Amino acid sequence: PGKGRGVFAAQGIAEGTFLGSYDGEVLDGAQFARRYGDRDVPEYVVRIDGDAYIDGKVAAQGDAYTPALFNDGGARSNVVRYC
Repeated sequence: PGKGRGVFAAQGIAEGTFLGSYDGEVLDGAQFARRYGDRDVPEYVVRIDGDAYIDGKVAAQGDAYTPALFNDGGARSNVVRYC
């Protein structure tokens, strides 16, 4: 709540439906550390594996639809990522 635009479905979506590709800048661990330091993984950044991240911040700030706006974590998770 209160974090921004979010994405809401106007109808039910079948389990397993592909909802889109996560767009953003690909960062390795060193680039991520320079940009974000020791903080937890920030909003709109998806950790792909031990040393690869996608920073979707720019995509999330645009006007177009992006999976970066999905609720994919926490107690109310409704989307599962597959990398």
